[in-house]
Amino acid sequence: MPREYAPADRKRKSHDISDDADAAAATAPGGGPRKRIHLPKKEHKYPSVNELKKRIRDVKRLLNKTDLPADARIVQERALSGYEKELEDELKRRDRSKMIKKYHFVRFLDRKTATKDVNRLVRREKEVSSAGPDVMDEKTKEKKLASLAGKLRVARVNLNYTIYYPLDEKYIALYAEQKKKVKGEGAEDGGDGADSDGDARFGMVHATVADKPAMWHVVEKCMKDGTLDMLRDGKLESGAKAGEKDRKKEERSQRGGEKAKKSQERGLSSSQAGKSKDRSRKVDDRKRTRGSTAEDHVMRDAGNDDGEESDGGFFEM
Repeated sequence: MPREYAPADRKRKSHDISDDADAAAATAPGGGPRKRIHLPKKEHKYPSVNELKKRIRDVKRLLNKTDLPADARIVQERALSGYEKELEDELKRRDRSKMIKKYHFVRFLDRKTATKDVNRLVRREKEVSSAGPDVMDEKTKEKKLASLAGKLRVARVNLNYTIYYPLDEKYIALYAEQKKKVKGEGAEDGGDGADSDGDARFGMVHATVADKPAMWHVVEKCMKDGTLDMLRDGKLESGAKAGEKDRKKEERSQRGGEKAKKSQERGLSSSQAGKSKDRSRKVDDRKRTRGSTAEDHVMRDAGNDDGEESDGGFFEM
């Protein structure tokens, strides 16, 4: 018997599949459309600078109103001072963070070098102190230990310099220039420049104290006073800030002196100009008087000549 015709199933489209999925989700327990998950807004740890500036502008506009009550004005003034303080603190924090990121690698290299130098000198000190009389006598041993103690003190100050240098100030590298000097001296000597203790490649540790930056002496003083943490956090007035203030004062005094000199020069020039004008006026007056007297003499002579001619003509007739 011939088979009956049966049409083939049509291909399912995407919208049919989605409809089935929605139907299955609706029929499932606790069904319904999928709910969207709303994540909470991320709260920033620090305030926004633009937001603080906007608040300051709004408060200033409000304070400019003449019909603002006195109690409301007091509240707004307090709010304004608070916003300005927050803005100042936030700007300082950002500058500090920027300086930390900028000089982080340089500080890391200096700290690494200073740590190596301290460890090397400590080992050297232990070796010398444990040396027997057959290696060196007591006088030589005492000299070596005294020399190493001085070098170790400088190395420890160098290490604290790299760690406790103020974070909100420009960092001055401690070893860069001295490394160049050591390399130049080794090239001039034609060798590695080794000294009696074999410390050639660590010559930058033995630079004179006078060659150190100004902050190095501040760190040394803070080591004695126990205020290194305050120096690092910027709570102490470091040498750089004091030097900056002194420099600004000197510039102001110089500007004041220059202004005084300019004013004196202007006064002198004006007085000289006045004197020159007076002199020119006197000279002009003298010339005028001389010209007038000369003209009078000429006119008198001319009058006398006419009289003589007339008289002579009259008598001739």
